[in-house]
Amino acid sequence: MTTVTASNALLQQMLQDGIEVVFGNPGTTEESFLDALTDFPRMRYVTGLQESIVVAMADGFARVTGKPGVIQIHSAVGLGNAMAMLYQAHRSFTPLVAFLCEVSLADEGYDGFLCGDVVEMARPVTKWSARVTDPNQLLRLWRRAVKVALTPPRGPVFLSFPMDILDAAIEPDIRPLTIVDWHSAPSSGTVDAIAGYLIKAADPLILIGDGVALANARDEVRRLSELIAAPVYGVDYADPNASFRDPLFMGLIGHTFGAQTMRITSEKDVVLSVGTPLFPELFPFHGPYFREGAKLIQIDTNPWELGKNFHADVAVEADPKQALSAIIDAVNGRLEGTDMSAIASRREKWVRRKQEMRETRQRSLSSTHNKGVFSVSEMCQAIAESIPPGTLVFDEFITSTDELIHYLQPDGDGSYYLGRGGCIGVGIPGAIGAKVALPDRPVLSTSGDGSALFVIQALWTAVNQKLDMVFVIANNHAYRILKVNLLHYWADRKVQARAFPYMDLTDPKVNFTAIAEGFGAKGQKATDAQELSEALTRAFRTRGVHVIDVEVDGSVTEETRDLIRAHSP
Repeated sequence: MTTVTASNALLQQMLQDGIEVVFGNPGTTEESFLDALTDFPRMRYVTGLQESIVVAMADGFARVTGKPGVIQIHSAVGLGNAMAMLYQAHRSFTPLVAFLCEVSLADEGYDGFLCGDVVEMARPVTKWSARVTDPNQLLRLWRRAVKVALTPPRGPVFLSFPMDILDAAIEPDIRPLTIVDWHSAPSSGTVDAIAGYLIKAADPLILIGDGVALANARDEVRRLSELIAAPVYGVDYADPNASFRDPLFMGLIGHTFGAQTMRITSEKDVVLSVGTPLFPELFPFHGPYFREGAKLIQIDTNPWELGKNFHADVAVEADPKQALSAIIDAVNGRLEGTDMSAIASRREKWVRRKQEMRETRQRSLSSTHNKGVFSVSEMCQAIAESIPPGTLVFDEFITSTDELIHYLQPDGDGSYYLGRGGCIGVGIPGAIGAKVALPDRPVLSTSGDGSALFVIQALWTAVNQKLDMVFVIANNHAYRILKVNLLHYWADRKVQARAFPYMDLTDPKVNFTAIAEGFGAKGQKATDAQELSEALTRAFRTRGVHVIDVEVDGSVTEETRDLIRAHSP
């Protein structure tokens, strides 16, 4: 058999695996791999100007395709740059395969430039981390890495390739990947037990997360919620897990304050959790989340999450789609010929409550309109009314996300993705990764100014790749989320409010229009709904990268009023 370099063999294996895109930041230690790319015109190399951007682009690509996002990182220094985004991918269960090229094995004893224990550096933020020390084992470890990344619980993996390993001549042993079939169903006894709890429930609740989208179980969640008239809330929710237009989908539980979650969960007698941790909050509630005697049922592909924080009466490691389908059949069988009036009454109650919540929220949002400043609500309404049908929105508005969801009402059809995992700055590069994956679909990135500044050089990649896409930056000249959270801190500790410390971005103010043009994009400003609507319409009708710098109200007046009401006797 003809020998080739290990770099060449690796690229052959990638193509065999169906991998045709690599997101990377080139460096000296990667020259063997980069040189080999020249011989593989099918491979697309997407350059990022810093490794955190590279990881976030691959994350967006993986989320919209379900395929592994492949990342090339430059040396120990580049891995340091990538760590924050690898952390968020690890927390978010995104299948990524990151590889790093480092100094040759023959040179590592010198402890020279760019050296470091990269395997140990990567271990806390990956499912598996390893170093290739024999060129003839490279493809075996690569296939293992891809398999591990794709097997639930999914997540990032890491491989280190020393330079002399990549340069070595090997006989390429190209083989298909091993794909693990994880679509298992629970036992009939477990299904019957769950069905019994749900049928007897007087006030059931369904909690869902991104495991629903992974399993393509959206329809099963909807059917079960309709069947037993149970409201549905999203917990660890960032992918298209449900339609916000579903009359029983009540919205998202936040990631910050457990006391708010407890108000939703504490009165239910049966809680069914599907494909989500319970609960990934910054400030957990230290009392009980569930009432005495309530039954908790958890279904997940990740056994770590089952019974992790709360006793589960039934804990099932299974494919949510298979499990829910079996539960629906069992519930249907038991309900046949029974009085359905209680379920019908419960459904009517929750449908009415959702409508009332939406009307109340609309009144609150409308009260911020036409006040002499461009409100977040006016901005989000303009966006929802101006983007083309079928637009994929990659949202990292953070403090404006609630308003954007209110007006968009995403339909669970793959048109709306949220930033997730706890690391800000995923919105702009994540949207770029989504556009690379879906070049024919309109893509909109929504980001706050603080988030955008973490990764603003990602605009260069969008221009370099000749993408046609639109970025909206809500420019309130502040870290507004910090102000909102500090209001809660003051209120909880009964501290007198004072000036917000170090949370404004006003000295100097950031001009995103000028920054966009510096990267070769088309920059525009918008200060009201008409300007924003016109800018969006022009941008989506015109080729190229468009950045719309939206001057929006950054005050926290509404949050202050809400806290005063909440803490009033």
